[in-house]
Amino acid sequence: MAMSGSDPVTVRRDLPARYDERVPLYGLISITAILAGVYDGGLRLILIAVPFVIALVFGGRRRTPAPIAVSVVLDTERCVEGDVVTCRIDVNAPPTYAIELTVAPATDSIIPVDGLPWAWAIPVGVDRPVGVEMQMLAERWGHFAPGTVEVRLIDHGSLFERRSSLVELPCITVLPSARRLDELLRIDRAPATAGAHPTRSVHSGGYDFAEVRDYRPGDRMRDLNWSATLRRDEPAVNQRLPERAGDVMIVIDTFPDALRRHSEIGLDVIVRAGRIAWTLLSSHLAGNDRVGIMVEGARPLWLTPQSGRRAKYALFAALLETAVSSADPFRNPTVRTHGHVPPSATVVAVSPLARPRTIETLMSLRGHGHRVEVIAIDTGDDLRARAPSLPDTIVRIRDLVFNERIAALRRNGIPVIVSHSDDDGLATARALMRLPTRNLTSA
Repeated sequence: MAMSGSDPVTVRRDLPARYDERVPLYGLISITAILAGVYDGGLRLILIAVPFVIALVFGGRRRTPAPIAVSVVLDTERCVEGDVVTCRIDVNAPPTYAIELTVAPATDSIIPVDGLPWAWAIPVGVDRPVGVEMQMLAERWGHFAPGTVEVRLIDHGSLFERRSSLVELPCITVLPSARRLDELLRIDRAPATAGAHPTRSVHSGGYDFAEVRDYRPGDRMRDLNWSATLRRDEPAVNQRLPERAGDVMIVIDTFPDALRRHSEIGLDVIVRAGRIAWTLLSSHLAGNDRVGIMVEGARPLWLTPQSGRRAKYALFAALLETAVSSADPFRNPTVRTHGHVPPSATVVAVSPLARPRTIETLMSLRGHGHRVEVIAIDTGDDLRARAPSLPDTIVRIRDLVFNERIAALRRNGIPVIVSHSDDDGLATARALMRLPTRNLTSA
């Protein structure tokens, strides 16, 4: 995925000299040997202390601060789950010092590609500045600060060291992975894949504005955007939505259990829900649908249906806010709670079905004439893997409650697709798109 690189971040500093870990040890040996020699009355023990005393005297003379400059740049600040991001670190320090360079990870969502620590040793005499590269694997979607660059300057003729945490790596925005669902469906269903609206027109002759794009041969003159043309110094036209574009509301339930607690399993559920939601909204936006997000949780969020290229990143910002506010319940959401579900909207809910209120809400939406579809996230396998000592009876009761709630939804005409722990969101979205399609007006 081609993305623009980050701006270089450069830090210059004079590192003060501090005694390294050898000084207390040398001092203890010297004092112990001298006192033992005085007490015993012999010179042999006192002679043991001589080299350590000499090291303390001559090794403690060079105390001047050492100048250093560190520059950090990423090849991209935005990537997709599973992508590798390369970071280059350039260090400039006097060649009389050996350099130990490490990057302390700040999250387990950005990890080394080869599994080895990010650490480098640069010996004395190497030409400066010197550069190193590190590769980071983006394992989970979100917005992360990968880590902090730590530097240690070693003067081999001194008992002093210069150590500091200099600069944080630029933040990386990781988008959920989503392939085009068209590639997985039959050809005869491809035109209706994105929005599941078989009666929608596929040409963009509507009235709702979507975005401004470059002029292409065959575009109508009345679609020219004169303001954008003057700014860009090249023809630009207004892209409009098809008249029959549909509204889709993606409902994300961030309550992994009835007590509103976010354990490790709960946070994994939110990540899985984000992947599924991203796959669905990417596909619907590609079909010119308007997509909105409604988050049911301790910090409710709302984003009204919208479309176009900017909408994709606005929706991702809402997903990101969901993940952050779930980890930090005291965080104030940047997306406010307001609005209503459009009357003709299709509602797609992604939920672990942990609360009876979720079932009531979905049935209410179905009763008001909305087409409602549910992706139920099964946490049973995660529960067994993370809590092996949990009695099997409790796990079976959870499974029974989960299956009963799925059956209740299906009895009320709401189709349900179950997402298991080994599902990356793509198979679930594919299964949802293969459900029988119906005209929204007849729902």
